[in-house]
Formats: sequence, C-alpha cells, structure tokens
Amino acid sequence: MACNKDHEHEVGDGGKHAHGHGRNLDPQSDITMKNPLLPVPNPMPSYWLNQPHRYADLRSTPKLPEKCDIAIIGSGMAGVLTCYHILEDRRKQQEAAFLKNTNTPSTLPSILLLDARTLCSGATARNGGHSKVKTSTLTSLPTAAARNALQAYVRSNTLALKTLIDKEGLAEACEFELRRSFDVFLDRGEFLGVKRVYEEDVEKGEEWTRYVSVVPERYVESVTQVRGAKGAFSVEAAGFWPYRVVTRVLEGMVGRYGVGQEEEEEQGGGGGGGGGGGGGGLNVQMNTPVTRVSYPSDGKSDTEEQGETALHTPRGTVLAQKVVFATNAYTAGLVPAYTDIITPYKGMNSHHTPSSSPSPTPTSSSVCRQTTFPHLNHTYNIHFGPSLGTDYLNPRPNGSLVAGGGSWFFKADTALWYNNIDDSVKTGHFPQSAYSHWEAYVEATFLTSSTSNQKHSTHDAQEPQESQPSPKSSPESVWVGIQASTPDGLPHVGRVLGQRRQWVFAGFNGGGMSFIPGASRAVAKMVAWDLGFGDVKGEFGLLEGMGTGEERMR
Repeated sequence: MACNKDHEHEVGDGGKHAHGHGRNLDPQSDITMKNPLLPVPNPMPSYWLNQPHRYADLRSTPKLPEKCDIAIIGSGMAGVLTCYHILEDRRKQQEAAFLKNTNTPSTLPSILLLDARTLCSGATARNGGHSKVKTSTLTSLPTAAARNALQAYVRSNTLALKTLIDKEGLAEACEFELRRSFDVFLDRGEFLGVKRVYEEDVEKGEEWTRYVSVVPERYVESVTQVRGAKGAFSVEAAGFWPYRVVTRVLEGMVGRYGVGQEEEEEQGGGGGGGGGGGGGGLNVQMNTPVTRVSYPSDGKSDTEEQGETALHTPRGTVLAQKVVFATNAYTAGLVPAYTDIITPYKGMNSHHTPSSSPSPTPTSSSVCRQTTFPHLNHTYNIHFGPSLGTDYLNPRPNGSLVAGGGSWFFKADTALWYNNIDDSVKTGHFPQSAYSHWEAYVEATFLTSSTSNQKHSTHDAQEPQESQPSPKSSPESVWVGIQASTPDGLPHVGRVLGQRRQWVFAGFNGGGMSFIPGASRAVAKMVAWDLGFGDVKGEFGLLEGMGTGEERMR
C-alpha cells in the first residue's frame, strides 16, 4: 500500500500561473476534447503557486527540436528530479573520466522536458508539502517485513531529498525542515486497533517501531493540541515548499545545462538539441501538451531497434530515442495500457491564515496584538473516524497552515471525484457544501496555548479541562487537485510493458513526496543505461511492488 494514500493531495502534470493562461487556453480546450485525459486549461490557483517562478512559461527555444535523446513528459517533481539525476550523473562520469585520464563519456544527452501547462503546477504544487508514512498505513500491511520495508524506504526518500536540497543550497528558499508529525485519532477504537499492531511489533523488536512512539494517552490533547484526541503516534516527517524545490532545481539545471535560443538559431531552427547529431543539454518547453504517441516504423519489427517514439504536440512532432512518462494521473491518456491501472481522482486542499485579534488587552505588546495560531511544530494526519476519513496538516513557518482532506464531504457522489480530471477555475470546484469543512477549521480542531498550559500544569487532575476556542481563522484559499490511484496503492516505476525505450514514473496515490525523490535516482539510471526495474531495485532500495510489469497490468 502507498505510504500516504489519503494524506497528500497530489495532482497531475500542469497547473496554474497568473501569467500563462492566455497563450494556450483555446487550443488546449480543443485538444482536451480530442484526448479526454489531458490536463484541462485554466486550472484554479493553489497556495504554493502564489509566487510564480520566472520560468513558469519557459520555452528554451522558439521552436520544438525535431529530435532528442530523451523526452520527459511532465514537469512536476517526478519529471524534474529524473532529469536532474540524468544530467548530474553524466557530469560526474565526465569528471571522473577526466581525472583518471580515460576516455571521457560523450557529450550530455539532449533532454526535452515537456508539460501541457506551466512549470510544476500540477500535483507537486497542490499537495500537503510534507513527506511521511502514517502509522495506520504501516499497520494495515499484512506482514512486519512489509512494514519495515515501507518505513525504511520513506526514511531513505526523505534523506535523498535532504541531500539534494543541501547540495543545491535550497534549504532556506524551500523552507525545508526535518520534523516530527502526529498521527492523531479522534476515535478510540480506531486508535486501539492501530496501537495493537504497533505494540505486537514492538514486542518482536521490529525495525519500523524504532522511529514511532505513542503519545501518552493522559496528555494526548495537550501534547498534540488537537481537540478530542483519543490517541496519537509521533513519527518522522519532512516539511517543505514542493513547488520551490522543483522550480529552483530546474533553474539550476537551466543555468548549467540549458539549451538557449542562440544555440537553436545557429543550428538552423528546429533541430536544437536533437539526438543523433545535435548538441546535448536541457530544452524546456512549457504549455506544450503531448496529445498522442506513435511509432515511425508503424509497428514493424525494427521499431524497437530504432527506439524512436514520435511525440505529437500542437507545435509539431518530436522524435525521441527514449521517453519518460512522468504524467501521474494523465498517464493512460498517452499510454492506454494504463487505463484502469492508473486512475485520476480529485481531492481538495486549503490554506489558512490567522485573523487579527479584534480587541487586544491594554497590557498586550504589539507582537501579542497580532493573533497567531497555536504554536504547532509538527505536521499532522488527523483521523476523524473510520466512517469519515483523514486530514493532513502542514503548519508553515509564517504561522499559516495548509490543510487538506475532508473527503467525506464529497465521496458519496463518485462522479464528483473519481476518474475526474477537471481542476479548472470555471467548473472544477466541489460544491460549496464540501468547502464548509474548512470554515473555522483551526478553532474547531486545535486548542489554545493557554488551555494547553493549564492542562500540562494540572498533572493530577482526573477530569479533563474544558477546551477553549482557538484564534479565529478562515480559509485564505481553497483549491482542488488531480491525484492518481492504483489498485494496489503503489506507484508504477519502470519500463512500459512491451517498450524497451519507454519508462513510466507515475501513479503516486496522493503520496508522491514520500516516493519520488528516492525513486527518481533509480529512474534516471534506468533511462541512462537502458535498464529495467529489476536491474536497479536493490541498489536504490525500491519496494518490490513498485515495478510496473505484466503482473500489475492485469
């Protein structure tokens, strides 16, 4: 099962920016009608997208290249980090060969990064902004070995992301923090069921339990600050600004490896960065949807040997030696074999800012007059009960809060969310009744600091203290996003079935931030060295079930 299937609301490739809709609005509308599994135009904004990157609409060259060595479709975290590792690994090979005075590897591959909409404005830019594995996800797995493996993978994934962020000097810009996270239960029966499996594995000394602890039940409300909490676990997590991670990494790549307009003009127009003769480097082409995929040899036996895939776009056709489908929810639109294997579904997310105190006391300082939320150092998953569902929360350093979930407000109407890719401003919203979940959300969910202090100081009190209202809040913004579901809850990573030079990296079940950073290194090696999932699984510690292949495609 995925580590956070109902935890992060991840969306497909593409999204919103304030400066980029007009260019492709009408043409993309026509295209979407022809291919119903392409990102729709005019997606609604999200909190993470409130400061668009200068490369949001980047087109490295005015025209598409005619050819490329590697095409990566999708500019979210999966696509961009795969691209990053391909280029960085090749550079390391070149440096090592130079130092050893051996033959230097050939020039950089020509990589074409495509997205239907603007840069990193889909799944990665609409989620919760944290990476973790929920305790309930672990305890739902059938064996302790599976629990150990998933916990170990998510841990290594977080460390892989931290390593990349530290190397690129992005920790402050991306607000990256290694944190703890609370898995809070408002239903005692649900909590006890999870706790039972946890305690059994503690007794056996299972590895995963070393990184999880139970919050003392007597103080669970005051420790977690969550009203009505009946039980909680403390687990490892990382919090960050996903959009900034991806856009800053891409910015660095463009600076080091980017193909520019001048280069294309020197090469005579459409051949910039072309494989098999053009120069290497990264060519970024946003607002360029791939509408369909075909094969120049028209199915003849030499297609596989040539390895060329034709990517059709409204701006022309590109022949790619290798293709990576980092397309998450939209994968079946280009690779029909994934129909009913990777299925889109819609979720909702919100951003909350504290309201100012209406009447500060005469003795309060100017700092105190500005009301803030309770001091929350942890991220959260709050389980509202078996018949409802789970929310995820990520407190931001500026005192605001990102909160998503609330699926029980709309899940009864399947057409509203399942196999639904409409995240547009005009028609993509859930009914207003669903958004009522976010009204006064913070004061309904959390205790005040004063209430918490009172409960802490009354160590011997047997009666629970009455919860007092927290500072008033309202959702500053609410948005939806398109996630990708798979039947077994794991992403698909590896060669597209029957295609030697195509790879898929998609289907994250709302937990992409907990899977992508680590797996992107493996995908990069597969693509660079023409390998399959089994060739790299052990080296990168991938979970057995993540490989895409015949068994999972049935």
